[in-house]
Amino acid sequence: MTQVNLTTANEFIARHIGPRAGDEQAMLNSLGFDSLEALSASVIPDSIKGTSILGLEDG
Repeated sequence: MTQVNLTTANEFIARHIGPRAGDEQAMLNSLGFDSLEALSASVIPDSIKGTSILGLEDG
């Protein structure tokens, strides 16, 4: 069996942590939306939106 050098393992984490605090709002502003809900409402067709409340347990 051969050993594999995993020194690049942390690079994945650094690239996939999501937007910084102000980045999300800056992106929304540049698209002309105040919130993710407003953006979603404009791009998701009503015909595929769910209307019932999911019965999910806490936790």
